Amino acid sequence: GIYTVSDLLLYAPSRYEDRSVLRRAYQIRESGVLNTFAEVKSTSYFGPVNKRILKITLEECYIQKDENLYRPNTINLLCFNRNFMERYVHTGNRYYLFGTANRKTPSSVDLASFELHPALSAEDYGYGKILPIYPLNSLLSAKSVRNCVSKVYDEFQKDLTSPLDEDTVQKAELMDIKQAISALHYASS
Repeated sequence: GIYTVSDLLLYAPSRYEDRSVLRRAYQIRESGVLNTFAEVKSTSYFGPVNKRILKITLEECYIQKDENLYRPNTINLLCFNRNFMERYVHTGNRYYLFGTANRKTPSSVDLASFELHPALSAEDYGYGKILPIYPLNSLLSAKSVRNCVSKVYDEFQKDLTSPLDEDTVQKAELMDIKQAISALHYASS
């Protein structure tokens, strides 16, 4: 468990997600990771009346349309057990989108597992970064752990001291404790 500042700073991610590179829908062949920016075009429901499933339809946004690369793709978010999202996702709004996509037609992909965040600040959601993914339980969210780690690291990094003496660190060519903790939580490659 996490009981101390040290526990939190040593809480290692189980993996990392590379959100530093845009992955557009047209790049998905059969299935793959999508990391893009899109605008909501519509919301609808499908399935039996007593088990309706929300479908959010988006279109990717491009800052500059390169005629050789621009292939408009429809992105369908299949919101299983997430019909509440209709209250927060509105036509015309733009979002950062990350998830696993499956190609359905030459011009559309479907996602059932995804993260969708308002396009207010890319920094807030890890877009353009390599994001640590921490092992979680039902009481913690990935974002809350990342926020806590960031606040604690900022506040306590000046107080970090290595349990190893300087001679051992140099002989073994190890990073100092501040660099090691930073590399653990803020991967650059």
